[in-house]
Amino acid sequence: MFLTSMTILGGDLRQCYLAEYMHTLGHDVICFGTVPFPFSHGEGIPVSHNLTYALAQARLVLGPVPFSKDGVHLNADPKESLSLHDLLGALRPGQILAGGGFGEDFSSSCAAAQIPVWDLMKDEAFICRNAALTGEGFLSLLISNTPFSLRGRSLLLIGYGRCAREIEKLLRCFSMKIYVCDCKKEALALASSQGHRAVWPKELSRCLPNLDLIINTVNDSVLADAQLDLLPPDCILFDIASAPYGFRKETADQKNLRLLRCPGIPGHTMPQTAGEAMGAALSERMLSYGL
Repeated sequence: MFLTSMTILGGDLRQCYLAEYMHTLGHDVICFGTVPFPFSHGEGIPVSHNLTYALAQARLVLGPVPFSKDGVHLNADPKESLSLHDLLGALRPGQILAGGGFGEDFSSSCAAAQIPVWDLMKDEAFICRNAALTGEGFLSLLISNTPFSLRGRSLLLIGYGRCAREIEKLLRCFSMKIYVCDCKKEALALASSQGHRAVWPKELSRCLPNLDLIINTVNDSVLADAQLDLLPPDCILFDIASAPYGFRKETADQKNLRLLRCPGIPGHTMPQTAGEAMGAALSERMLSYGL
């Protein structure tokens, strides 16, 4: 006997592993707009191309993280393009919609339509777990995309939130010279307590000429175009923020700086673990609701 009927919507490979995780727990799972399941995974889990049919029996509708990349469409397989407006119109009052990073306007529209929303990016335990996976996944991208050893190199971390702290924690063993830029006094104090060089945004120019790497973690531009001219030509820029990102690709190209954008790291580097983390967080939430 199935526990709860649910629909898995869109996303990357994390959604496939989320579907498999929930199916293993005994829930009745159907997918819509997911990418193809990898290898032999997904056996026994139906995939529908009809949204109405996919949502017909669902008590829970589990969307991706992030829920939307442009604020207009569901983050889904391009072959199943779905606007948030159409999705909301297909949901029934009382169906629970879960995912991560819902926009305020969409959340308000859901509330007006009597659709409860569970936002994983407001779940402290999930946020911490996701940050740890981001740090681990980013380390693999950093090593594979730098032509030099990390040992003894100079690095600037822009932002010192959860993801940045997880990255910094993993980089300690490389004896790097780490500068941390943040606009919050508390964050800079914490960075200083870890032995790093804390830098206010207005003071950045003094450290830029000595950098080998910059890792941006904030969804905003911190460095002015003129400041980018101060960087060594072989300095590599990594941007792990979501759109609108921290670096403009056009500007980096004009200045011949190498820029790598790395959004959604857990979904690219460890989708199985990330999908299972989503499943565990959602299962806890379901228990609190008696589902």
